[in-house]
Amino acid sequence: MAKISVVRRKDEDKNGKAMIQVAVYVSSTKIRIPTKVKVAVADWDAKKGRVRGNSKDVSDQNLIIEKIRARANDVLVKARLRDEQLTKESFLRYYHSPTDFDSFYDFMVYYYNKVSRQREDATLTTYRTIMKKVQHYAPNMSFHEITYDFCMRFVAHLRRSGLSEATVWKDVKTFKVFVEAAKREGYIERTTFDNVKVKKPKSEVVYLDEAEFRRLIALYEKATLSEARQNVLRFFLFMAVTSPHVGDAKDLRIEQFRNGELHYQRRKTRKNVTVPLTNFAARIVEHYRAGRNRGPLFTTLPSEQKINKHLKEIAAIAGIEKSISCKTARHTFATIFYRHTKDLYALKEILGHADLKDTLVYAHLLDEAKAEGIKVFDSFT
Repeated sequence: MAKISVVRRKDEDKNGKAMIQVAVYVSSTKIRIPTKVKVAVADWDAKKGRVRGNSKDVSDQNLIIEKIRARANDVLVKARLRDEQLTKESFLRYYHSPTDFDSFYDFMVYYYNKVSRQREDATLTTYRTIMKKVQHYAPNMSFHEITYDFCMRFVAHLRRSGLSEATVWKDVKTFKVFVEAAKREGYIERTTFDNVKVKKPKSEVVYLDEAEFRRLIALYEKATLSEARQNVLRFFLFMAVTSPHVGDAKDLRIEQFRNGELHYQRRKTRKNVTVPLTNFAARIVEHYRAGRNRGPLFTTLPSEQKINKHLKEIAAIAGIEKSISCKTARHTFATIFYRHTKDLYALKEILGHADLKDTLVYAHLLDEAKAEGIKVFDSFT
């Protein structure tokens, strides 16, 4: 049974003072926590575990002692609520890394609320998904329980749930976001995620070819869709000719359009991006501006989930047999731009990628480029 006492050591200094320490008994082991408070025997109330007197210095000393005792007691109470058998090592780990959270899941909730205004809707949806899975699998898990073995058990649990490898990989990647956040805020000393290997599956990049893209533009120009679908299609086409991610696009302001260009900072990479506007893009901008000179460009858009639902309906109307979403617009821009320019570096800058490796997702066009390049040598024979 764990208990706490406050005692004065017997070894005194040359002034007759001795250190006050908080003694914690865990599993028959005594753990001594120094307080850095020194008092003479006459100034110490052993029964109450307090320094005698009413001066400011005495009040400060008793406050230091009480804070250490309360911190130690908090460790014991939380362990008892978790039904965890403490050891000397685990007690000291909790004591030296105190938290305001009863479980790692509680920290996930705190972190989600902290960053909710800084993340895109799709990212927040991903966060909520992994939070729900952690709450179901390990709702009372403490910080020190996030070990390599736990991570591998969690991965096995996700696979047993019937999830695809793509979903498992995404879940592990998202879980790591929360673990790294806890590490940055001092709740975890180190992580073992470097040793957790979940192979990233190849993801399909859904994009429209030029014929499909022209079909959507023709449908837009006909203006036969409902107002809601026409608005969504207009927004999709804007993204497809200017390239921003849906979260960045929805945040655009009228002031960011000047001298025939769009200027914005990509939220994910913090890179400044400049995109020249085509006549078609400028026409869409003018529609949404509606004579205004300042303020948000888009004021009537539904949620990203609703936009994606409308896009699938619009694709069906246009006879496009692809499951398109907001991401399809950015992929469409990238593939068409690269097909006509073969310039990955220019594409990297327009997309606002931090690394050229991110742009290489469009390498499915490289085979086509190779074939065209090789044909040049036919001219020499």
